This record gives sequence, structure tokens and C-alpha cells, in this order.
Amino acid sequence: MSNQVPKSKLNLKQSLARMAILRKYLWIGLVLLLIASYGYVLIKINSFVNQQPSTTQIGQYLKNQANPSVNPKIVSQLEQLQNNSVSVRALFNQARQNPFQ
Repeated sequence: MSNQVPKSKLNLKQSLARMAILRKYLWIGLVLLLIASYGYVLIKINSFVNQQPSTTQIGQYLKNQANPSVNPKIVSQLEQLQNNSVSVRALFNQARQNPFQ
């Protein structure tokens, strides 16, 4: 009888030896993967920063915005108050001259 080692055990030992070598350099692969993903994210962010909205996107946004409505009764009542009182008229004139006060 011969002292030969079965091929399956030999292949297992060879693959374990290869895995030990690969394990040494695993961190390099992980660092390269991290750098590549970080670079991809930065490039995508840069492209989104420089992107302008299209006219259709602007139109859709403006359609969704609600237009403010002013009740005509309230407008007429404020005009009557302005005409009746000097202090209210002065207040309106001041607000027209400096609306950010």
C-alpha cells in the first residue's frame, strides 16, 4: 500500500493556504473599496449641486403652489377704516413706506 494523501485533503490544504495569503491583503481591498465608494458619492454630490431645474419642473412646482386670496369684504372694510381715521391712515402710509419695520 502506498502512502499517498487523498486529493481532497490536498486541495483543502492548498485553499486554506491561499486564504491565509488573501487574508493578509484583505484590508487593502477594503480600503480601496471605501475610497471608491467615497469618490463616487462626492462625484454624485458635485453633479447634483451644479444641476439646474428644468422648465417643466419649475412649472409643476408653480402649479402646486396655492395662490393667496384676499377677501374683497375685508379690503373694503380696511379702506373704510383708513378713510375714517387719521391714525389708521398714518399707520398705512408708514407701512407702505417701510414694509420691513
